[in-house]
Amino acid sequence: MKWHEADLEIRYADTDQMGVLHHASYVVYCEMGRIRMCADLGLPYHELERDGIFMMVVDLTARFRAPGRYGERIYIKTAIRTLKKRLIEFVYEIRKRDGDLLLFSGSTKHLFSKGTEGTITLPAHHLSLFQSWVDD
Repeated sequence: MKWHEADLEIRYADTDQMGVLHHASYVVYCEMGRIRMCADLGLPYHELERDGIFMMVVDLTARFRAPGRYGERIYIKTAIRTLKKRLIEFVYEIRKRDGDLLLFSGSTKHLFSKGTEGTITLPAHHLSLFQSWVDD
């Protein structure tokens, strides 16, 4: 599996009263990793949405392994585990930059949709860009 990496520093706004990364923030960080990966693939979210293509989250898994703390440098690893014409599954790892400690692992499954029109088959051009990451 080919991994995309995105660096980040844990922000104060993303922590709880104890300075620990709030559990909901991990999902937001996964989204950030996914958005950066798509942009680097040549499929920025704003262009997908301009084309009327949306990725609806239909499944999410989360494993909290160790706490992240305010100010720590982390990186988000994102990969495509499954790619079909109507569905894509991303997997994530969030790790500390210093020491490579695994903080979080998880996945999201998304159906491709055209807004209120329901699910769609991803157009061939878009599918080939995602596939290039899977095949590389």
